[in-house]
Amino acid sequence: KVVDRRGSKKVVTMSGKVYELVGKPVVLGELRGNVPVWVLEKFQMGMPRNWEEVVEQWGWVRGLERARAKEGLVTADSSDGKVVEDEDESEEAELSNISPMKMVKGISYNYSCIYCSIIPRPRSICRSELYRHYSVRHFANQLRAEFGKVGRFCGDCKKEVRTSNWVTHMGQVHGMVEMFLPSEARLPGGRKQ
Repeated sequence: KVVDRRGSKKVVTMSGKVYELVGKPVVLGELRGNVPVWVLEKFQMGMPRNWEEVVEQWGWVRGLERARAKEGLVTADSSDGKVVEDEDESEEAELSNISPMKMVKGISYNYSCIYCSIIPRPRSICRSELYRHYSVRHFANQLRAEFGKVGRFCGDCKKEVRTSNWVTHMGQVHGMVEMFLPSEARLPGGRKQ
């Protein structure tokens, strides 16, 4: 069992042994075919910094799936005897396999949060949604300190912005959240200043 990481290419096990990771990850045994795409992609470049959170989130999703199955959300259709999945369960399974990776001008970018590993809106994977998430969940205080708390006239947009939307507007629309993001988390696109 892995208990720690030493950079992205080395792991430490419970016994204290350090192993170097070489090549692409291989899914073995009972997990083959059961690991969601979003989990696999987190480990494509080695052990991510937040590997424990990713594993915990995946465990939570698996537990939820098991609980739903036990509650009888997969039911038998009495007319033909075929198994019919509950609409919510099939939608959740579909969302768990959505990849956060997106190609932009031939370069692959990860559109999941580098801090909490979520995809802010799985059905709408884009820079704007991820920057909104960063602005509201991780950098609201920094954006308020930099740009003020009150709504005002946005000179770039030539419109009034309400107080409650000011932080989101500056971080998401104008990409000012990038001031607080590490360079590897910045995504291409956005409005020209």
